[in-house]
Amino acid sequence: MFLLARNCHAATGLSIPKVISLTTITPVTESPVNILTEWARHVGHVSNVLPIEVLILLCFIFWILFTLGHKIYLSYKLETVKTQLILEIGNEHGNVLLLIMNLPHMARYYRLIIN
Repeated sequence: MFLLARNCHAATGLSIPKVISLTTITPVTESPVNILTEWARHVGHVSNVLPIEVLILLCFIFWILFTLGHKIYLSYKLETVKTQLILEIGNEHGNVLLLIMNLPHMARYYRLIIN
């Protein structure tokens, strides 16, 4: 331990100053932000680009497209699901059926092991 201790050649003339001066910054108060005017400024250019009637028509068209896409997705999903894994919890008085997952292959291709 004593072999590791040695002189670090630190400067000897330096000392801690007696008076420490701190500069203070005067706080600048910001005016409160009006959210409605900021939102109007943010989306105000939309009505200049397209009239409101065209925007409503576009929203209606997109709604129809998304609805049709969702129905097509659901019909495709019904065609691809061949097995449902359902958990039945209950006793002699009542039971609850919980759908765990839909599986794309027939039931004979799966093995269920419960420990």
